[in-house]
Amino acid sequence: MGEVLILIIIALVWVFKAAVANEDKKVNDRETGSISASPDELIKKATRTAEDLDALRGQTEKKRPDPLEIKALHKQHRADEWERNEQRHADERAHSEKRWEIARRKQADSGEVHSVHMDSCEDRLESLKVLYDAGILDREEYAQRVARVKKAHAQSRG
Repeated sequence: MGEVLILIIIALVWVFKAAVANEDKKVNDRETGSISASPDELIKKATRTAEDLDALRGQTEKKRPDPLEIKALHKQHRADEWERNEQRHADERAHSEKRWEIARRKQADSGEVHSVHMDSCEDRLESLKVLYDAGILDREEYAQRVARVKKAHAQSRG
């Protein structure tokens, strides 16, 4: 009776092992897409595979920008460059005008504005009036220079 019991246990273990192996084979066949898989399982597997591929593509591929976005970026870049150039040109003009104004004032101070034959006090005063009327000299500077010219004229006569 002990031998029969051992044989029954061995037979049960062998049958159970065969059933597990058969089930593993079915699962493997279904996962690999063999003919034994049902159409619903194949569709599910194909859908899952497609989703996995889409997820991988999303991680690895660089998305190309829309051509309209590219045009907009180029247009914005040109506008920014145009604005920078306009600002730079305005700064250069202002700086140049400032240098010219300083040069004109220096010339007016040193008497280089006047011609060689301009010796009279009236001619120098007239030249200062022209500079004042042109906006090169403001009222205070004009008054100071007129006073200097008159003082220099008084000393030369004096």
